[in-house]
Formats: sequence, structure tokens, C-alpha cells
Amino acid sequence: AFDISTLVSLLFIWIFRNYLFSWYIAPILSLAIALVFTFFYSKHIKNAIDELSDRTLPENVQFKILKVLAKHEKEYEYFDDVKSHYNGSQLIIDIVICFFDNTTYEEIASLKQTLQSELSEILGECVVSLII
Repeated sequence: AFDISTLVSLLFIWIFRNYLFSWYIAPILSLAIALVFTFFYSKHIKNAIDELSDRTLPENVQFKILKVLAKHEKEYEYFDDVKSHYNGSQLIIDIVICFFDNTTYEEIASLKQTLQSELSEILGECVVSLII
């Protein structure tokens, strides 16, 4: 785009070289191109900043997560912490949880899938991670 605009600018300057306004063609075209790029890329920059920033969940959403965990309290010994945040538009929920000694991997995987599906129904698409 810059090469084309430079060629167009030089072409206009050469065509209108006998006129005084030909001195202003290159700066005007440069400003126009800068404005177009600023307009189109400002949306991409805003989206990139949103993707890079983490945002805490509202309190009512955190309570919904705790309600789902309370519903399954018999399947684990205790949970230590729940870390939830938005990373861009993606909701991430990390649950630090301690299982009983005799809990099998299949039971842990099953609980993870259950929590994932129940939280996705309530909160929309989210990523649930169990930290054991």
C-alpha cells in the first residue's frame, strides 16, 4: 500500500509539476493514508489489548461457581481456592481441589467434565481446570 501510494503521489506531482499545489500532494496523500490505517487498525489494537488483559469476574458469577462446587462436595475432600478471570473474551476457571486418597483418576476426570458442562451451561463457554 505504501509503495502504491508513493507511486501515485509521484505521478500526481509529476503531472501537476507546473502548479503550486503539487508541493502539497505528497503530504496530503500521506495524511489520508495514515487516517485510513488508523481507522482500520484501531479496532484490531483494541481487540489485542482486550486479549492481553485479564479481568476479574463479577461477584455474582463467582458465587455461581461456588454453588456448582457445593453441589458436588461429596466427590472431593475440600477445595482450597477458586481462581476465575477473563483472559480477553475467554472465561478461565482454575479450581485448586483436594480429593480423597482412594479417588481414582477416572472419577477425577468425570468430575472435571461434570463441572465443565455445568459451569458452561450457567456461564457460557468457559475453560475449567482442576489443580490437584
